Amino acid sequence: MVFKQKKCRMTDAAAAFLMTAAVAAAAYKCGGFYYDLNDDVLIKDILSGVYSGSPDGHTMQILYPLGWLLSLLYYIPGVPVFGLFLCLCQFGAIYVIAYRTLQCLDSRGKKILLLLAQGIFWMGACLEHLVFLQYTVTAGMLGAAAVFWIATSQKPESFAVFLRKNLPALILYWIAFCLRSEMGLLLLPLAGITGLCKWFSHKNPFAKENLTGYVGLFAALMAGIVLCLGAEALAYGSDDWQEFSRYFDARTTVYDYQLDVVEDYGENKRIYEELGMSQTRQQLLRNYNFSADDSIDADFLEALAQRSVERENGGLFKKDLCTGIWELVFGHFLGKADFCLNAGMIFLGLLLFGTAFFRKQKNGVWQAVLVTGCAAALWLFLILRGRLPVRLTTPLYLTMTASFGGLLLTAKNAEAENGSQKQENCLQMLTLHAAAVGLVLCGILTAPKNAAAAIQQVQQRQQTNSVNEAVMAYCSQTPDILYLADVYSTVRFSEKIGVDRDKPFNYDIMGGWISKSPLTQKKLQDFGLESVGEAVCGQENVRLLTDAGTDFVWLLDFLAEQGIAAEAILTDKIADGAVEVYQIVCR
Repeated sequence: MVFKQKKCRMTDAAAAFLMTAAVAAAAYKCGGFYYDLNDDVLIKDILSGVYSGSPDGHTMQILYPLGWLLSLLYYIPGVPVFGLFLCLCQFGAIYVIAYRTLQCLDSRGKKILLLLAQGIFWMGACLEHLVFLQYTVTAGMLGAAAVFWIATSQKPESFAVFLRKNLPALILYWIAFCLRSEMGLLLLPLAGITGLCKWFSHKNPFAKENLTGYVGLFAALMAGIVLCLGAEALAYGSDDWQEFSRYFDARTTVYDYQLDVVEDYGENKRIYEELGMSQTRQQLLRNYNFSADDSIDADFLEALAQRSVERENGGLFKKDLCTGIWELVFGHFLGKADFCLNAGMIFLGLLLFGTAFFRKQKNGVWQAVLVTGCAAALWLFLILRGRLPVRLTTPLYLTMTASFGGLLLTAKNAEAENGSQKQENCLQMLTLHAAAVGLVLCGILTAPKNAAAAIQQVQQRQQTNSVNEAVMAYCSQTPDILYLADVYSTVRFSEKIGVDRDKPFNYDIMGGWISKSPLTQKKLQDFGLESVGEAVCGQENVRLLTDAGTDFVWLLDFLAEQGIAAEAILTDKIADGAVEVYQIVCR
């Protein structure tokens, strides 16, 4: 019997791996795998040592325990560690959900049916995210896999056994939390509600084994979070990093939640006047080249963030509750955007509610309502805050779908309290087929369009990246010169995972979330400089890069306001004139 169970697990693992490999192959067929945003590329540069000169785990984005481990792996030459890690996490999450699904099914036909449905759904729901990897979405996929594991957990036998069987869920969540702590915290209520649904789905939930199992599992989850945060606090405990953390948090508040203050000087003139900032200096905030102004420090950004929040319509919430509810229902849940994710989530939720109602099982009814209510509250919070990018909505969709699907999958195995076993088996089969058909339809209706969009985006990135490659090659030829790029001249560039070539050490941008950090100071010191503000004041070993057709009038005006008469001299052009090289000469 033990051998038979082991053979069954091996077969399930092989089948889940084949499905995952097929999804990965479909994504790769679109043109390979890319880092989605400059944020992902910069994290890679920091971890690999390209940015500061040696591998480092201080990324300010992923927690230090994970960053430290990944930075150590970069001592293995020629291995694109961060890119491979993101791929492993995303396709690992798909594999875990598939394998866990197969373990809950009792016949080969059911397993094949649902495995195919999941594969098609993934290609329809997340194909672009599987081609263009973004660490926030990756963390969300890991969180969804952890929630699905908990939703399909079995009744606790004892705390030790229950913890051991659900250790994969804890590991998945801890990795997600370390990769993007904000995403981990966002999904924590859904994970908790899903665990609560499972806990109270058992008869006598306050029996010793149930109580110790679920409470102990949650305690272990929180203990892991505390340990990760403790290690993070120790890693950033120095005075330099503490000061930069203040700067980083204030900058995040301003640019993520009070962006209109940065973009519109006229409407916020009173705030800037109170802070002693002229419109000329404010231009450096608007074009994101704020590193050129040494006076934009943690104190200034904290004051700007505070005044931005205190002003009318600048508080915690940007929209009223009624507007938020309307946008949630008609803009997201019943909207056309993210159709596959949205339709799959709603369909499984209705299926969970409907089958439970038909069975006259109260557990399934309140489970569907509770998960929906929790998720709606999270959605509303993000909507009212005025910040709901795709990299946040996709994980929410996936985690809700995972919760509904897991609860539905295990609920179908419960013995019928009313009616014959034959009726129950028939209902289970209908439910399974309905879920599979729903997922397949969602995937089929969107996969071709998503594939075409991914292929088109790959082609556009390849064309754009040819310019970036030329810039990197140009900078590499003169390693004793520090090249500083205008931030918005770089936002279109991305890098391909696996064949991405590291940036030269003597390249940086004049802004970004790592600028003015101890890592930036380390880079500048190698060129005999103390700050970017010093670097742009006519240093012989510094050149500035910008797109053709733009200029550095904003910088010259800023220097003039500081009493420095300067001139921007065009010294060279790169990539057939697409990028221009300037030297600032002070008169």
